[in-house]
Amino acid sequence: MSSSPTAAPSPDALDARVALGCRNLLEQCMGLSAGEKVLLICEDAALDHFDPQVAECVGAQAEGMGAQVFYLKTPRVKGPEDFPEVITGAMERADHTVFFSRIGDQLRFDALPGAGTKTMTYVLDRDALASDFAGLPHELMLRLRQKLHEIMDGGVDWRVTCPLGTDVSGHEAAKPPSEEKSSKQDFSLRLFPVTITRPLAGGSMNGRVALSRWITSTDTHLHDPDLVRFEGTVFANVAEGRITGFDGPPEAVRAIQGYYDMVSRDLNLDPAIVHSWHAGIHPKTYYNRPAADHPSRWGSVAYASPRHVHFHTCGDYAPGEIAWTVIDPTITYNGEVLWDGGRFTFLERPDVKAIIADYPGWDKAYEVRQDLGI
Repeated sequence: MSSSPTAAPSPDALDARVALGCRNLLEQCMGLSAGEKVLLICEDAALDHFDPQVAECVGAQAEGMGAQVFYLKTPRVKGPEDFPEVITGAMERADHTVFFSRIGDQLRFDALPGAGTKTMTYVLDRDALASDFAGLPHELMLRLRQKLHEIMDGGVDWRVTCPLGTDVSGHEAAKPPSEEKSSKQDFSLRLFPVTITRPLAGGSMNGRVALSRWITSTDTHLHDPDLVRFEGTVFANVAEGRITGFDGPPEAVRAIQGYYDMVSRDLNLDPAIVHSWHAGIHPKTYYNRPAADHPSRWGSVAYASPRHVHFHTCGDYAPGEIAWTVIDPTITYNGEVLWDGGRFTFLERPDVKAIIADYPGWDKAYEVRQDLGI
């Protein structure tokens, strides 16, 4: 199945691809069975983040599978501590909860109510639902992530570089056997699609990270503004996991430092911490708008791309409050290049290709989409 068709699909073909994306979420990710209750939590379409058609398509597919579907619209909230009680009650009665709302992102590191599954989706519009981003088998992505986790759990000397001059490195010790199972998924909900590995700790990080275009909020809490744009390249200097300063155009440095001062003052936290980082692992990630039009919306999807590295900063908890973005990284684990300037070379390893071969029709899964809106 091609991720970049040369001609627009027919309406019937498009509907089939939408159904494939819906089933991938409902069956493979959630494990939906007939008769179960599905709660779809949505945010206001006026916020221009999620297209309401996505939840409608998923809901219709779930009903077609014999599920009972309920919709609940929620406003944005300041942070996890403001989680609405009406959602808590609804989740406790649901067998499955799916977030088509950024409130799910705000809660991905927190304990959530109810015994049912909880899933945060990053499929923002119907086009994405009909694409390989939603259609690439969820089971395949879980197996690929598991393979990376096996490398990480054995202990990792890592290094990240990029064309703009990023060069940071660090080490994460091997996980004791008793911790390996829990380390596979550090989130309190499932992610659809599978977007990243668990984060690597930033406490041993040394070097510098090249920042360009903007830095953004991590969406853990609402900030006004939720990003800072700037011109030129600014280098964030890091020693033992702490930001020691910013070098670059004076106006850009002032803007960045001012944002850190504002956020840390509002929440009374340590702004110098680089808590952790991760790279995207979904090769069919794309973004069909100019990133500069809405960087926060772009970042909520682009972070899943192997072309993207995401650093959590400003706060001693995941994912912190301010995110750094590095594009087209080269990343080594224990000296092996697994991401190479826009290629996800991990997927080209013979043992990984053998996993992909278990899924007929997806032999081009290792090819990374390059259309990321920048």
